Amino acid sequence: MKKVILSLCSVSALTFAASINAADAGAYLGGFIGESKVDELSDFGAPGVEIDDTDTAYKFIAGYRVNDYFAIEGFYIDNGEYSARSSTFSEKIDASSVGMAAVAIAPISPSFELHGKLGVHAWDADWEGYDMNYGYYGGSEDGTDFMLGVGVSYREGPVSLRIDLERYDYDTDVDTASLGLIYHF
Repeated sequence: MKKVILSLCSVSALTFAASINAADAGAYLGGFIGESKVDELSDFGAPGVEIDDTDTAYKFIAGYRVNDYFAIEGFYIDNGEYSARSSTFSEKIDASSVGMAAVAIAPISPSFELHGKLGVHAWDADWEGYDMNYGYYGGSEDGTDFMLGVGVSYREGPVSLRIDLERYDYDTDVDTASLGLIYHF
């Protein structure tokens, strides 16, 4: 009899644990819009240099939520275009990346969650410019670096509204604040 009761308790506990962990498990897709700001353009900050170090950012994500506390996300982000110009030169830089991130989730109520993420992204930055002394120039650089972020989300049914604050390393830091809509399958 003890074995039967112990077996029933074990099965009940495992079923309950699986239902808790599987409550929000599944795939999701989302789109975000926000603003990004690059850090290093302030190095051009000489008198007479006009700097535009912010632009609109767009991000698309596809993820899989393993349980209530962990997810994996793939993403593409276009961090926009930045520029610096004066009477003797002009330069603009366009940056985007694709990557993967591990997402740690802290539910604070049935509808609200906090999250933190750490990932790796492969980036591409293209630039072009003009200098009075050297003429037109341009180029491209790419690399693989880390990204990190924090955020909060509100979920109602299969739809979440989420705010992300992220930092991408492109050999210089690009900070992005975005608002997104996510659909959970």
